[in-house]
Amino acid sequence: MRLLLLVLAVLTAGCSAAESSNYGSGSVTIINQVSERVSFRVEVPKTSDGFMKGLMFRESLPAGSGMLFIYPDSALRSFWMKNMLIPLDIIFIDENLTVRKVVHAVPCVKEPCEIYSSGSEAKYVLEINENLAERRSIKEGGKVVIDVRD
Repeated sequence: MRLLLLVLAVLTAGCSAAESSNYGSGSVTIINQVSERVSFRVEVPKTSDGFMKGLMFRESLPAGSGMLFIYPDSALRSFWMKNMLIPLDIIFIDENLTVRKVVHAVPCVKEPCEIYSSGSEAKYVLEINENLAERRSIKEGGKVVIDVRD
């Protein structure tokens, strides 16, 4: 019995380590339209699996947190909400760390899923809880500070 518990503990720890290795962490601060600083703790996908999974299958997103996607280049970016369980605000940010577009995205319940596009080149994409951008006056033109660890 002890051996079985030990094997389960090792397997569970291995899964947690593999999952956490897909993500780094950091913070994003946005200076909104009324010059307030709005900060979020973020997970940052580090692997292709992390990028592909993103926030899929999560039932909630803690207050004040989000996911930051960092791309190696600036390009048009498109997101969809397949396998998402929670609505989000998606904030597209350019290479000059300026908010270019904010969209409200809802989970896809029937295909084809709606595509949410940046509309212009973006190097960073921040996903946060729904309607938070509006409540915190985060709009196009806001300046962004990114601090990523790991």
